[in-house]
Amino acid sequence: MSPQVPKAKGPPKGSQNGFKHGKYQLMRLLSDGGPKKSTTLYRVIIAKEKELIASLGGDPSPQELIIIKDTVKTMLFKGALDRYLMTLRSLVRKGHVHGVLAERTRLAMHERENLKTLGLKRVTKDLNTIDDYMDRADADEARRKRRQEGNGKPDSEYPTANDPGDIIKDREGADDDEPT
Repeated sequence: MSPQVPKAKGPPKGSQNGFKHGKYQLMRLLSDGGPKKSTTLYRVIIAKEKELIASLGGDPSPQELIIIKDTVKTMLFKGALDRYLMTLRSLVRKGHVHGVLAERTRLAMHERENLKTLGLKRVTKDLNTIDDYMDRADADEARRKRRQEGNGKPDSEYPTANDPGDIIKDREGADDDEPT
C-alpha cells in the first residue's frame, strides 16, 4: 500500500480566484531584484524611465535616477489600484470610503511630489516654427504628386489640391487671392 498524499486545499497553483488589485504582487516582484529582462513589465518600466529621463533633458544625476525609479514604481502601483477600483461597483464600503481609494490617493500625492522634485530643472522642447510646418507640407505634397505620377493610375483615385476634402491647399493659388 502506497502512502496517501493529502489533498491540497484551495484552488490550484496560479489560480486568479483570490486576485484583487495586484499591488502586493508588484511590490514582491520589484523587491526580489526586479522582473526578468525578457518580460513585458521590464520593457514597460525601462520605457517609462527613458521617457522621464528624456523629458529632463537626458543624463540625470544619481539622485535624480533614484527619484525616477521610485516614480516609475509608484506609477505601476497606482495603475494596479486604478484597475482594481474600476472593477468596483461602488467606492463606498460599509458606509466608509473604500480603503484602496485612500492608498491610491497617497500614491498619487507621492508621484506628484516626485514629479515636482524632478520638474525643477525641466528642459523645454524646441517648438516647430510655421516655416518648418510649411516645408513639411510642401515635401508631403511633392511626395504625393510623385507617387501619383509614378503609379500611372487615374487621378480620381488620389486626392488633389482641387478636392474640397483635401486639407492641403495650393499655396500659390492662395497668394493670388490676397487683396491688394
